Amino acid sequence: MASGLDVDMMGGVRPRSSGNIPVSTCGGAQLYWEEYGPRDSGSSSAGALSPAAAPSTVGFPAGPPAYDKRLLLINGANGKIPFFGHAIQHFVRLGYTVLVHEARGVGRSSAVGPPARQSIRLLAADTQAVANGVWGAHSRFHLLGASLGGMVAQELVYRLVRGGDKCFGASVVPLLGVLLLVTDCGQRWWPLPWRREGRVRRLVLPQLGFREDDGGADFRERFGRQIEACYSAAWLDGPAPPLPGSTSRGEGGCKPAAAPGDTEAGAAASAGPTTRRQVVTRLWCEHWRELSAMRATPEDVRAVTGQMSAQYNHYLGPRRAALIRRSGVKLGVGVSSADCFYPEHSQRQLAEALGAEVHCVAAGHAECLWLDGVALMVGAALAVFRDSRV
Repeated sequence: MASGLDVDMMGGVRPRSSGNIPVSTCGGAQLYWEEYGPRDSGSSSAGALSPAAAPSTVGFPAGPPAYDKRLLLINGANGKIPFFGHAIQHFVRLGYTVLVHEARGVGRSSAVGPPARQSIRLLAADTQAVANGVWGAHSRFHLLGASLGGMVAQELVYRLVRGGDKCFGASVVPLLGVLLLVTDCGQRWWPLPWRREGRVRRLVLPQLGFREDDGGADFRERFGRQIEACYSAAWLDGPAPPLPGSTSRGEGGCKPAAAPGDTEAGAAASAGPTTRRQVVTRLWCEHWRELSAMRATPEDVRAVTGQMSAQYNHYLGPRRAALIRRSGVKLGVGVSSADCFYPEHSQRQLAEALGAEVHCVAAGHAECLWLDGVALMVGAALAVFRDSRV
């Protein structure tokens, strides 16, 4: 019998359509995207699967496309689509059609240009190309970006606000609501390209290329500190909820089956409720290939350094913030109280610059995207989107 963790990050949910969008900027790329949503609700993409071929989304609401329920998600640095899996499940159950893609060079998206030439503006242009290619150039949608994806979302909002919708008039912006999660407005002074790439290499290269034949011991040694940084200790040490799609549920959470050499998980399986720390560690150990670009291959190193160095050339600036603020777009900033990557005061400065609503969504950096931590984030999103279910 399958254990409580023998599920993927999507909880059994499959995309109803997927494809690749070609772009020619910065040497060119093929951007892989997936669309999730209520079954039988169709897609505006020419590359979408037919209803007969589309995977089943049993348990989700059916019906015609809800054009005011489109949601574009922008992942954080090096995140592949399943990293958003728990959030996607929540939004689809609420009737949203969710579009998410993998950044150039990450996962199933290819890239040709050199890493040092990546920038937040380039990543925002890529994201806009995906939205236009799948939903059409004049479609309206909600927008949510997390971490580095929040910076990309800021640039995308600016592009859309500045350009307006040429079909309906410059005063019309295709954004129905925007939530920026655990991010800030960037820095005014940018390091030189080779310096920011070198800085990123020093930070991330020690995390790549861990052993896979030791039952996860090398992973836990290398990523223990990273997990501590991304998730608050209080949240990690709390009881884990049952995972979507789990076949084995216990009091306070699911019981992990022990991997070879995993004596900690084996002992925990009989010692009481499973903690979020055990579940998060186990999910990373079992699904790291689907979650993030973490291999020590030249392609992954290039993708990691290229995308993460882009954060060092982002600065929203007062003029851009004022233009966004005057646009009338509904804005919210999801703030984490103890984020080691983006201090709380810088997240609140972003909200103040944009005149955005402030929603406290987490203590650590990534817990608002995993397990039951998603509930606070979804609640904040519904409030910003003016969804009547709040």
